[in-house]
Amino acid sequence: MKIIKPSGVLIPNPNPLNVLKFIEGYGRTAYQSYDKITEDSADRFCKMILDSGHHAVFECVHYTIQQPYTSYKQKEIVELHPHLTVKVYDDYIYIGGSLKTWTENKEGNVYTDSAISAFKEVSKFVPDIFKDMVFPRNIKPDDIVCSVLTREKDIPEAIFPDLVVAVVRFVADRGVSHELVRHRKCAYLQESTRYCNYSKGKYGNQISVIQPPFNKIEELDEWETICRTIEESYLLLISKGVKPQIARSILPNCLKTEIKTVASLTQWKYMLNLRLYNERAHPQMREIMKFAEKELISHYPKFF
Repeated sequence: MKIIKPSGVLIPNPNPLNVLKFIEGYGRTAYQSYDKITEDSADRFCKMILDSGHHAVFECVHYTIQQPYTSYKQKEIVELHPHLTVKVYDDYIYIGGSLKTWTENKEGNVYTDSAISAFKEVSKFVPDIFKDMVFPRNIKPDDIVCSVLTREKDIPEAIFPDLVVAVVRFVADRGVSHELVRHRKCAYLQESTRYCNYSKGKYGNQISVIQPPFNKIEELDEWETICRTIEESYLLLISKGVKPQIARSILPNCLKTEIKTVASLTQWKYMLNLRLYNERAHPQMREIMKFAEKELISHYPKFF
C-alpha cells in the first residue's frame, strides 16, 4: 500500500490550433493510460472518442468566438443553448463554449445564423472532428463576420473571467472528489476504479491512499491497518477472477484518485469562496483548494 499526499496543478490551456494532444492527455485520465501516448497517438485517440460518443472528453478545450453585435434578439437566440456562455461588450457579441458543445451542434441543432456561423468557424481549427458538418437549409453562415479568438489576451478584461477556463489536475481521495463534482458548472474527468486494475504492475500491485488528518497516532495506526486489510481483500478478489469494476466495491473513501476539473475563472472564484475561504469546508477539501488558489493566482493574477 502506498500513502501519498494530495496535490493540485493547473494545466495551461493549449494553443487553439493544436489541441489534439491536450485532449488526449486529458482523456487518458480515466483509464490512467498515459503510457500509451506516442508522437502520433493523439489523432487516433480523438477519433476513437468521437466515434464512441464519449464527448465529455472534449470539454477540456474551449473556444471563444467574436461576432459583430446586431440586436438583442441575436443574443437571446444564442443564449437558448444551455452550454454556451454569451456576453455582449462594446459592439461585439462573444460566444464561448467547449469543443463538446460545438461538436454536438455540428449538425445544426441551434438553427440560427449567428450560432451556425460560430460552429463553422470553430470547425476550421479541428477539421477532422467536424468533417461531417451539415448546415440546415436556408442558413447562410458565410454572411456573418465571425472569428475565433486564438489568444486569451484578446478577450476583453471585463468579460474575461466568464469566458476563460482553467484546468486543474487534483490528486485527492475519493471522498473529497465526491464533494468536488457537486459543482454543476464544471467539467470533470476522473480516474476510474471500474477500469483501473490496481493489481497490475504499473500500479505497483497495490492501492494508493491519501492519509486523513488524524489527531492521534493510535487513530492513524488503526486506519493504516484497515486500509492494508482492504488492499489484501481487493487483490485476493482480483486474483480469483473478479473484475475490477466489481472488486472496487470494497475500496475505501481514502483511495487516491486523479481528477481533472475544468471551470471558468468566475466559477473557480465561487468554488474558492465555498471550499477554501469557508472555515466550515472539509479540511481535506480546503487543502486541495489551497493548491488551486496558488496556481490560479500564479497564472491569472489580475483576477485572483
